[in-house]
Amino acid sequence: MTRSMWGLAVWFVLQACSPPEPATRTFVVGVDRPWERFDPMEHGSATEAYVNELLTPAPVRTRFDGQPTFESRYIIDWEWSGDWTTLTARLDDGLTWDDGTPLLAEHFAHTYKRGLARGSTALMASYLDDLEHVEALDATHIRWTFSVPQDPDTIWSVLHHGATHPGPAAEDGLPPAYGPWSMVSQEPGRHILLEQRAPTHLQAIERLAFRFLPDEDTRVRHLLAGQIQAAEVTSFHHLRALTEPGSELTPYPRGWKRSQFVAWNLEDPKFSDVRVRRALTMALDIPGMIEDLDAQLPDAFPLATQMRSTVSPSHKQASLVDHPLLPHDPEAARALLAEAGWGDANGDGWLDREGVPFRFVLMTTSDSPLRLSLAQIAQASWARIGVQVDVRPLEPTSMYGLVERGAFEAALASLNATPDADLRRVWGVTPAGALARRNYSRYRDPEVQALLDQQAQANDLATSHALSRQAQARIYDDQPFTFLLWTQTTHVIHRDITHVSSGFLAPYDQVESWTWREPTP
Repeated sequence: MTRSMWGLAVWFVLQACSPPEPATRTFVVGVDRPWERFDPMEHGSATEAYVNELLTPAPVRTRFDGQPTFESRYIIDWEWSGDWTTLTARLDDGLTWDDGTPLLAEHFAHTYKRGLARGSTALMASYLDDLEHVEALDATHIRWTFSVPQDPDTIWSVLHHGATHPGPAAEDGLPPAYGPWSMVSQEPGRHILLEQRAPTHLQAIERLAFRFLPDEDTRVRHLLAGQIQAAEVTSFHHLRALTEPGSELTPYPRGWKRSQFVAWNLEDPKFSDVRVRRALTMALDIPGMIEDLDAQLPDAFPLATQMRSTVSPSHKQASLVDHPLLPHDPEAARALLAEAGWGDANGDGWLDREGVPFRFVLMTTSDSPLRLSLAQIAQASWARIGVQVDVRPLEPTSMYGLVERGAFEAALASLNATPDADLRRVWGVTPAGALARRNYSRYRDPEVQALLDQQAQANDLATSHALSRQAQARIYDDQPFTFLLWTQTTHVIHRDITHVSSGFLAPYDQVESWTWREPTP
């Protein structure tokens, strides 16, 4: 049967309202963004990252349990140069694409060359900051050359990309694969269907579908009806409903994965004074926010923890766990604002300076009930110290586009954690003055940049982590972000699926080893 025929057959299964029969069962994942393109270098959404990793996996699998560890997928052995600037690896020579083409070192090298050629336009370019050159030495050997010594324990950031097929696009428009899964059909904007290339277990998941369901309410209804078997769930009231006693669904928390913060545009005169930024943070009862959130699931697991930096507290060696937090102290916040020149000249209860009211727009994403709720709480808290705030929800792509261009005042935003402690991804500034893509606040501090430069050149983990913590402390004290909280990333999966391993980095890593529950005799 051709891949297109498989897709047609399973399409009718996907439309059914009742669970499919065992002989034709498909594991269906509900996702909030459609799969739009295949590119091992750039993932425009989490869905694309999931799918691309299943079709064209990176040569090394990364695990994370307090610090990153690595398992080889396709690398037989590797060797570092004496100065830790050159890594040479030998790949398995028995691999093929699903069209029979041998998988070669040049196919991996081509992906990295494309990333280097695109420079800052590549979505994943920040992961290639130190990479100068990559070349395939022969069919199985590849060499990466870096501008500064590398720490072999944190090389995940470079070995994170899969290979690029050398030939023209397939006639059916489906992307090639060499991983454990092949794509057999897609309907743009609705679903894609993957098939396991070589299942090894009678109860193995042979077919895996990603169905586009743009809002969480819809995904939850489909989970409860058995129309999908898995989805990421972020709303706390949804998690409560899905995990009630007797539920057929199991939550899989993946660690402190997603940060929530307010980014201040430091190029706006209102926020250029550190006293103002610290005052705005001190006006917020962040521990109270967390207590209210955790109270929604008292018998499950903690859903939020206070944020000190952009390094996740799940990173046990590098996170800033003991640095003093700013207190919740509205009176002290008012005093700091007064020092910065903000007072109530006309007695109307609102702060102003030289006749200009302290008022700003707080943008946030319209797709997140959590961020909308946090924005409203912050708005009320700032009003109590005399600061006027207009909350403006925007579609996520639009908001982040404005933030990255610096066309904003303040934004309640989110970032996903990475398994390393390299702060350059968020706070970096190049020698030429270019900002890291996620340096939303336009933050430029010479002391921090010196620490980040030293961290980049450290070739042992302890030194790297110590420098990272020093930089994190300096950044926290400067408050270019009001650091709010980390939330768990939680995937909910039907109990019919067993042997689940939903990790910090990838929720569907090794899904080919998951199985359907054995039928009851």
